[in-house]
Amino acid sequence: MTDTRPNEPRGVRIPDSLLWAGAVVLCALILVNGARVNDTPAFAEMAVKSGGYSMITTEAGTSEALAIVDDRSERLLVYTVEPGGGLQLRVSQSLPEMFLDARRQGGP
Repeated sequence: MTDTRPNEPRGVRIPDSLLWAGAVVLCALILVNGARVNDTPAFAEMAVKSGGYSMITTEAGTSEALAIVDDRSERLLVYTVEPGGGLQLRVSQSLPEMFLDARRQGGP
């Protein structure tokens, strides 16, 4: 007797219900791991320096702050991260002026 369907794939047939169960488990794992992405707070454990900018994050009360020192313009910029995810500029000050003011207030 000859096989009338020679192109039909041979092998183990996995039941559809098992495939659906696997898909549900994979989706659940993706959702659980994806929910943890934005839970990680920023810590001032290290500074980043790149292209004339030095950056560091720190806690600022109920929000977090990003401090940037621009080496080229010699400015300090401090942004706070708002709860909605936006950045708000809080401080923009000249570093030479800041050091001169500190020397004046420090006495002789």
